Amino acid sequence: MSFEAQFLAAIHAPDAQSLAAAAAALAPRLAPESAHRLVVYRDGFYARLTQTLARTVFERASELFGQPYVEGLIGRYLQAHPPRSPVMTDAVAGLPAAVAAELARAPLEPGRTAPGPGRSAPEPGRERWRALVAPVLALGLARWRVLIAPDPAPQPEPADPEYLALTPHHALVPADTPLYSLWTRGEGEVADRPEPVLVHKSSATTLEMALVPPALGPFAAALSGGQTLAAALEVVPDDAAADLSALVAHLAGTRAFVATI
Repeated sequence: MSFEAQFLAAIHAPDAQSLAAAAAALAPRLAPESAHRLVVYRDGFYARLTQTLARTVFERASELFGQPYVEGLIGRYLQAHPPRSPVMTDAVAGLPAAVAAELARAPLEPGRTAPGPGRSAPEPGRERWRALVAPVLALGLARWRVLIAPDPAPQPEPADPEYLALTPHHALVPADTPLYSLWTRGEGEVADRPEPVLVHKSSATTLEMALVPPALGPFAAALSGGQTLAAALEVVPDDAAADLSALVAHLAGTRAFVATI
């Protein structure tokens, strides 16, 4: 195994036992005074990665719920799921789902404050913010992925929706929570309805967002999950035809579909 591979194995060791084994394997290739610094370097690497993610990919979550809280979520996830990719968004791809599961099985203890603006003291309504954490993380991740996605090569689009899928520079983020109004307006004007979100890269550095009608949430989930347009159309309710036509026209107008063949 190369030195680089051994070093990465040590940095990404999932537990103390694995780290000790990786450090022992590296010891003959390190100066004696450097071997003990491996743990310090590893801790510093994760601290910097956690802070960077909280300030970039999950910046809006940090604004809404507090950066220390978001860094804690990221740190626990990275400890349990050491990065296997140099791409930041790949390293935390499972964070929203992991956070949703963590919050679902960990009810608030008496006297504790749930995440949300004004975190200085517990308030009766703060529990509702827990349901918003994972969706906001998911939207932050989707926005960053859209931003860094390369534009697909120009190609003719087949007319058959059986062979059309969403391009990397679009994302449909399903949500059972008022995600759009929370992201765009903050806690003051949060709607009381599900708000799926469409993210679109309109230029190399510009992201645009649009509210998806709640009835089209299953459609958004299907497309964002990698299904074709034809498959996504099968889950649209009959009474959402008008909303569907408008959304599909918008997607087509922004070249949101790419051929899968």
